[in-house]
Amino acid sequence: MKIFALFFLIVSYSSLFSQTLYNNFEGIKLHYFENFSGIIDSSAQNPAPNWENNSSFCAEYIRNNSEEFDSINLNFYKKLVDVSQYSNYLGHAKKIRLKVLTNAPLNEPEARIVLVQLTKRGVPYPGGVHSIYTAELKKQNEWENVELSYVEMPEGSETTQKEVDQMRIFFAPFTFTNNTYYFDNLEGPDLVLDSGEDTICIKHDFALLQNYPNPASTSTTVEFEIVTSGTEVSLNLYDTAGRLVKKVIKQYLETGKHIANINLEELDLIEGIYFYTLQVGDMVKGQRMILLR
Repeated sequence: MKIFALFFLIVSYSSLFSQTLYNNFEGIKLHYFENFSGIIDSSAQNPAPNWENNSSFCAEYIRNNSEEFDSINLNFYKKLVDVSQYSNYLGHAKKIRLKVLTNAPLNEPEARIVLVQLTKRGVPYPGGVHSIYTAELKKQNEWENVELSYVEMPEGSETTQKEVDQMRIFFAPFTFTNNTYYFDNLEGPDLVLDSGEDTICIKHDFALLQNYPNPASTSTTVEFEIVTSGTEVSLNLYDTAGRLVKKVIKQYLETGKHIANINLEELDLIEGIYFYTLQVGDMVKGQRMILLR
């Protein structure tokens, strides 16, 4: 009985706090950025690695001081699911999470507010906003883990939890500041697959290696290994805005190691950073590559 109770608690805890990682800016990316009025760099160097965030890359956003409600739109490739687990006042409600570092002064609390809206793409406020979440930053020039708490569903909302396909992030709303905000490891509700029954989860039950050569100029090679036979495999190349550049592979493959060659000369691409992702069934993994001309 004690073993069963412990197992139940472990499963309940896992279910309660499990979330989908939308972007770690080092390969995992389940959305693309759109309609931001500030300056964004989605492949910025981590300015101050510490125990809270020691990753090499993150996103950097310089706020537009001419916009009171300067926001960043994250358009997901699929709709969100289980949003109701976040949009409630219960003590066990899930939290939208991300890591943030800002130079906003500690004595300006209004510049240290992060606000998130879960929305339906293309529908203006308030009809397109399902729910609103906020948090206050506590540190300056140092990474911190941020949990956003549910605030409200705005009056006039016409968006159901099954229609949410976008997240809008506001740094320092109601201000005209131009502070810099670095952010990383954004997590929240799961994404629905086409079947509408399951969700996209980031699992690493297969191997995706770094391309070679890297940096590359004319061509590059990607090696990967899968462990499930007869599973549909997709290997795609994206730019830093999340736009699909090339479908490299989309077919059923057998278990084992595989090699894909990407001809970069035939693609009209500029120098810079690109991402390639491997999807095996409902599992996704990614890597970044550098193109030099």
